Amino acid sequence: MAQKEAQGVAEKRKGRKGPGSVIGSSAAGCVFAFLSIYGVGGAAFIHLWELGFVGSFCTKLSDTVSRKIGKAYGKTKYLVTKFKIVPRGAEGAIIAEVTVDGLLALILLASVGCILSEVKSVFTFFY
Repeated sequence: MAQKEAQGVAEKRKGRKGPGSVIGSSAAGCVFAFLSIYGVGGAAFIHLWELGFVGSFCTKLSDTVSRKIGKAYGKTKYLVTKFKIVPRGAEGAIIAEVTVDGLLALILLASVGCILSEVKSVFTFFY
């Protein structure tokens, strides 16, 4: 933490998460779950709500995996918009070495959602 503070990239509250973090991370998934449970929009929208539910948690898992592995092992930070290497703590930078790890976590959770029939085939949206 002292190293991060010296570099000016330390998180607020010394990195501890508060209730806002939990609510922010799960809000979209919870909204989609309630829309699905209560059948808002009828049968035409049920699959869309289920996809939103699984997708919201897939993206959060991918982000978390990338951040944790990136903090431990990441070395090369770059901006996707300019493909330019930037220093640690730069706004909007991603870590090259862990982008694939986050993608694999996303694919794993999405596959579990498909296996558990929470997400139907893309073709069910068109038929």
